[in-house]
Amino acid sequence: MTRPARRQDDAANRRAPRWPALVAAAVTFVVFSRALTCGFVDWDDGVLLLDNPDYRGLGWANLRWMFTTTLMGNYQPVTWLSYGLDYLLYGMDPRGYHLTSISLHALNAGLLYLVALRLYRAAGAAATAGGTAAAGLFAALLFGVHPLRAESVAWVTERKDVLSLFFLLVSLLMYLRHVEQPGTRRWYAMSLAVLALSLLSKPWGMTWFAVLLVLDWYPLRRLGAGAAEKQTEPRAPALHVRGADVTGSASGFGGAQNPLPHGRGSDGNRRPWVGAGRRVVLEKVPIVLLCAAAGGTALYVQTTQVISTARLDLFGRLAQACYGLVFYVWKSILPLALTPIYEHPRPMDPFAPRYVACAALVVAAGAALWSARRRRPGGLAAGLIYVLSIAPVLGLVQVGPQFVAERYSYVACIPWALLAGVGIVIRPARGRRWIVAASVGVVATLAGLTWRQIGFWRDVPTLWTRALACDPESFNAHANLGAWHYRRGTPDAALTHLRRAYEAVPKHVPAVLNLASCLGQMGRRKESLALFRRAAGLDPPNPVDWLTIGNGLMILGQPQEAQDALRRALGRAPDLADAHFRLALLLEREGDADAALGHYRRAADLTEPAVRSGQSDPAVFIDAEVFAQSCVRAAALLEQRGETREAAQYRRRLRLSGHWGTR
Repeated sequence: MTRPARRQDDAANRRAPRWPALVAAAVTFVVFSRALTCGFVDWDDGVLLLDNPDYRGLGWANLRWMFTTTLMGNYQPVTWLSYGLDYLLYGMDPRGYHLTSISLHALNAGLLYLVALRLYRAAGAAATAGGTAAAGLFAALLFGVHPLRAESVAWVTERKDVLSLFFLLVSLLMYLRHVEQPGTRRWYAMSLAVLALSLLSKPWGMTWFAVLLVLDWYPLRRLGAGAAEKQTEPRAPALHVRGADVTGSASGFGGAQNPLPHGRGSDGNRRPWVGAGRRVVLEKVPIVLLCAAAGGTALYVQTTQVISTARLDLFGRLAQACYGLVFYVWKSILPLALTPIYEHPRPMDPFAPRYVACAALVVAAGAALWSARRRRPGGLAAGLIYVLSIAPVLGLVQVGPQFVAERYSYVACIPWALLAGVGIVIRPARGRRWIVAASVGVVATLAGLTWRQIGFWRDVPTLWTRALACDPESFNAHANLGAWHYRRGTPDAALTHLRRAYEAVPKHVPAVLNLASCLGQMGRRKESLALFRRAAGLDPPNPVDWLTIGNGLMILGQPQEAQDALRRALGRAPDLADAHFRLALLLEREGDADAALGHYRRAADLTEPAVRSGQSDPAVFIDAEVFAQSCVRAAALLEQRGETREAAQYRRRLRLSGHWGTR
């Protein structure tokens, strides 16, 4: 291809229309609009949103909490800001929260189209503007309407996924502009700032510096022999294939023609790309620092706050990692039998045939991509980016109960969508009609599966019934479905599920406590007491578990054991208001009024901010009930001591929760 012809080709690609980005966003929004019928689910939504007043608003106290909390092992202040804005706009209406998540995901589909245009143009993957647009639209829709996206979008807790990727794609677009306009640092600085927002939403981008280095190698050709080729060699001549002009590099996300050797040439002189490559690497230093800070923070808060029921050795971790690498690709190809939880096998045999086969597939795929790197560099680039993106969640450092999780594909599988998009434009013109028809069929099928998958996130029983349909032995499904029945006052239905969960993992303290509480409610006090004592013997590190043990023992008439459990809870969490209140009740019953008064006062002080923020109904909010009862009992004890003025102050404080006197 002559240089004027090359300029014409680049100009055609630059004229690729932008309106398909709106199409991708609109189609994605329509497909995921079913999530507007979903509510909150008690699968972290309760702890993060329903029972949490701290995020509700954007006042100074809210902002301070958002930028300092690591609730449930996540540091995500920008995500908390989005929740705070949702609360101001929609209150606690779940439709508003879902609307925000759906909108962000639709924007991500549109942004991915714009990213695809630039990457395809850099790779020379299409000779016409229409071909580039078709490839980008298919890639964007393949990402946007895929059923694997349902968990990240329809589950309000996973807002961090869609928000983090939004900033990540904006950052990438700015980085690509920086590459196209190397004379200015403005786009680079903006890309760095937006990357920080992404990392503060969720540290998806902790390996982003390495992802950018892969893109610099291919398709941007700023590193390695590709850089020299880009600087010194014209592109391969256009090939006329059955009426379609397709560049020689169009097969497989671009191919490097006549690659030059690395390092020094035969004349002993250093290639010109070496100095440029050094600059490309050095510009990643600020990005490395950002990624290291985000990754280090995530590792610390998750390994110290999130407990896994799995205990795997090195071979088990490697088996889990190989399985995950295959799982996400396989589910991208055949997204059937999707479920909210994929649990660790019990027991885990890393040398079982399925894991050996996965390891063999990983090695074989890696070898194939490496051997084809000169003819099909796009395949190797996609594979490397996939591995780099998915590596932090492959289980090498285990947090949480999941073996694999559909939400982990949200960012990592984007390279495969981009690679699939190229298939639309590399076929001869006569066969392209069938390719387009097949692509439309694929998108429509995926959209239908996604619509169905979103329905499983409608409510708690639907979600966990679906999980049991996929895995009848699911510990988490039995535990959560049993807890839901227990809260609804149907202990008989709860007992079956809670017992199955306990039998599956008998040393899991919450499972023991849930079963103990259910048996106690059914009047089976002896069995309940034995299980509460068993839970105490497991010495749970979570102070809330000690609070539950103390409350159960108190109800079952074991005041001394209950006091010990409540003191253990306060030893781990001195500001646990409910523990102060219940310990005060026990102390008052024993006649230690002075000690009881101190704990009532502390409980009232700790819960008053929540009541002032809107949790003022004792019939609904635990903090409001603790506050009201603590004020009532404190006022009564103060009156007994003749301190009527201070007792009157506690009565006035009762007005915050709608109470006007003692009960």
